[in-house]
Amino acid sequence: MGNPVYVSYLIDCNWHGFSPLKPSSVFADVGYTVGTPEKTRILEDINTALGLVERSLGGKCNWSILSHPDQRYLLYREPFLDCWREAVRQGGELSLHPHEDIPREGSRIKETGYMRAVLEDLKNVMAREGLSPNSFRSGYFGRNDELPAVLAELGLAVDFSSAPGYKEPSVEADWVGAPPSGGFIRAGDAASYGPGDVDEAGVFMIPLGWDGAGGTFTENYLFNEAAELDTLLSVYAAIRRRAETEGPQFVQYLFHLSAMNEPRFTERVADFVGHLVQNGGVIVTGSEASEVFRKGSRVG
Repeated sequence: MGNPVYVSYLIDCNWHGFSPLKPSSVFADVGYTVGTPEKTRILEDINTALGLVERSLGGKCNWSILSHPDQRYLLYREPFLDCWREAVRQGGELSLHPHEDIPREGSRIKETGYMRAVLEDLKNVMAREGLSPNSFRSGYFGRNDELPAVLAELGLAVDFSSAPGYKEPSVEADWVGAPPSGGFIRAGDAASYGPGDVDEAGVFMIPLGWDGAGGTFTENYLFNEAAELDTLLSVYAAIRRRAETEGPQFVQYLFHLSAMNEPRFTERVADFVGHLVQNGGVIVTGSEASEVFRKGSRVG
């Protein structure tokens, strides 16, 4: 089959109505709001996701657990902790996803000291419950070049923040020029990673899967709720071609918890997996991707 494409599925564990900085470009226009989380619905969505992940991915998924200043610990307390334990039991991994966005004001992703405190606090909260997050994802693909060093210190060895080719100044996102395939991040530049890079910070970046042709979520990325299935397959075909010419690829496939109540989105995840595994794709968790890259080997 040629060089493989290692795909890390990441589920953004958000809740319905969450859109603190701008009207959503993917779901309904909910305005600038943190939303009003409904625990019953969140639990239903998590249970749907757990079933989907176990059936379609063999449990291999990165669960990116949302936190926001207005709802700091909602998903870091019961009744949700048992859900994360089940995700780990299935073979998944946990990721910290602090969305440090102030409605109508802006993101705090660039405030390194503040982000360090938030991440350390969330990691300690999880540790007290016997859970060990090992990765990070920023809100809205925000970028902070100082943050990888902080992640390394905190033992968050994988970063899912990059969306190559995407730029949105209002949310501090700028990944224009970032490599389309994953690698260890060079110190001082979160957008410098990929084949040949030296493991300086010890943090492995897994970017959102990208076709290299533009910066639109509905057309150019492995973004489950933004792109139709035929678009996702086209993006993946571009990644496969890149694998043949440039070597194994390491990318992320993104989907959202708040979409789990819509069959079209759950079916899209499953349909894409079916195509992936028959066309040179290997499903891996974040830490597995990092290890494969480090060793320069392939897994079957």
